[in-house]
Parts: sequence; C-alpha cells; structure tokens
Amino acid sequence: MSNVPTTQTGGAVANPDDDNPYAAYGEQATGGARNIIKFRKGRYFYSQDDIEIPVGARLIANMAGAKVGWVRWWDGRPTDEVMVRIADGLAPPRRNELGDDDRGQWETDDRGDPKDPWQFTNHLPLKGPETGDAFLFATSTRGGIGAIGAFAKTYGTAYRQRPGKLPVVELQASDYAHPNKAYGRVDVPVFELVDWVPEVDLLSGEAGDQTGIEAASESEGTTGAAARRLGLKPALDVEQALAAMTYLGDGETSIHQTQLRVSASLASRDVDVDEIVALLLDATRAAAGRHGATWNWKREEDAIRRMIASAREKFGNEA
Repeated sequence: MSNVPTTQTGGAVANPDDDNPYAAYGEQATGGARNIIKFRKGRYFYSQDDIEIPVGARLIANMAGAKVGWVRWWDGRPTDEVMVRIADGLAPPRRNELGDDDRGQWETDDRGDPKDPWQFTNHLPLKGPETGDAFLFATSTRGGIGAIGAFAKTYGTAYRQRPGKLPVVELQASDYAHPNKAYGRVDVPVFELVDWVPEVDLLSGEAGDQTGIEAASESEGTTGAAARRLGLKPALDVEQALAAMTYLGDGETSIHQTQLRVSASLASRDVDVDEIVALLLDATRAAAGRHGATWNWKREEDAIRRMIASAREKFGNEA
C-alpha cells in the first residue's frame, strides 16, 4: 500500500447511540440506516431497539465496500472522517497527518486523561441475503478490527479463485484473556467465511430467492424459503445431493446449500429429527475432509437443527 491524498467528509450525527458511539457514526456513514451491527458481551444487535442477531446467522460480506481509516470524535459525536477502500490497495494517512496534535486541547476520558479525537476505524458492509437489508459493522476496538482483519486474510487467499462471487460470513464469537487481569476475558466478534454466492445476489437484493442462505432477522429464515421452493418441485434426490456436496462448492453443491435443501426435503417427509441430523453430520464430515478437523461440530449440529425446525414450521409437521 502507498499513502495517497484522501477526501475528508464531515457532519455530526443527532441522537447518537449512548451505548455505542460507533453505531451512531455508522448511521451517519450509511445515510441514517438503522441496521448498524453492534457487538456486546458475545452477542450481536442492530437498530436502536437492539434487535438481536443470533450467533450463527449468515450474511453476505460486501468486501468491495470495506473501508479502513480514521473517524474524528468530539462531544460524543463523529465530526469528520478519512477513510479509504481496502479494495483500492490504498493506505489511510498516518495519525500525524490529521492535525489535532495539541493534547492540551483534547477532551478527557472518565479518568481525566487526554483522549485522542481521531480513532482508527474499520467498516465491513454486510447484507441480509433474504431481505436485501444492508448492515454495517463499524468498529474501532481491538477485537472488532482483529475480526475484520482475520476474515480479510481468509478472503484474500480465496477470492481470486471465485470470480464473480461474494463471501458469506457466519457471525460467531470468541474471547481472549486481557493483559490486565482486572478485565478478565474479553469477548470478541468472529466472521467465519462459510460459503460463496454470485455477486449479482448482492446487487439485485434477491439473494434469498436464489441462495437460500439463513437470514439474520427473519423468523422463518431461508430454510423456510428453500423448503417453499422444494414444495413446488419434484422430491429431492437426497442421496444424489449428499454425494455432490463439496467443501466450498459452487451453488447447490456447497455444504450450506446442501444442508438447507436436504433438511427441508426430509423435514417435509416427516423424517425423524435425529435421523436427519445424523445423516447430514456424517455427510458434512465427509465433504469437509481434513478441513473439518478445526470445525466446531456442536455448532454445526445446532445449525442443522435450526434448519430442520424452520422447515418443520413451514410445513406444519409435528417435530
């Protein structure tokens, strides 16, 4: 990366989120959108009403819109920004190029120490694949920036082999021991790359109809959407679908897509829940191969059970 001039844009935000000023900034950056994702105590929320997005929910990541840079805060409000797109291969300016160098003029924190008005910030735009709703994860925390960085590293090793595709992330959480023992363990977000979808899905806002990825905030979820489609088609050949399932496969051969289709199909036939789970777990382990050695299989089982429950609700069968 090389340092280049960048454009600064200002503007304060009214009524910032008292619990999360970065969410308030996100509302400015997205034109007042309410779908600003906040991470607190191992859980994800969005909107001013703190609607929870369950851990394990999946969203499309718009890496072309991911940004890094600086946001200036004053009196609890963002007043300026200097951001560059990661995709452009540019570096934001150094802190000493931004001004506001006189520590005597800075605001103070709760302990009375000078507080730098410029905060290093990362933005990761996300999209609900079924609803097309736009979300923004905006962070200046060590854990949040680390989560975006780890995801970007994983994405960077694979995106050239996936032209025209966008990554699907699963929202997860982890923690680490803070160097200051008084803080104990600190929760951090995790964005796990689990699938790929055609880029047109992000642009069209019709990804749910095409991909069946689990939406973050819909009670039916995309398993229901997948089941609805399957109800209008001949019965799925489960054996064939499982045999074609491939780690990071394209379209319907991907692990997540296969799990959705098979769980919906078998749930519609009133197959026992535990039997469906066992079948899908065995097939998923086979498809994942050596990559599955580091997977959280309890979490995978829970995700499959949620798919089945959603499909059962759609079909009205007794669980």
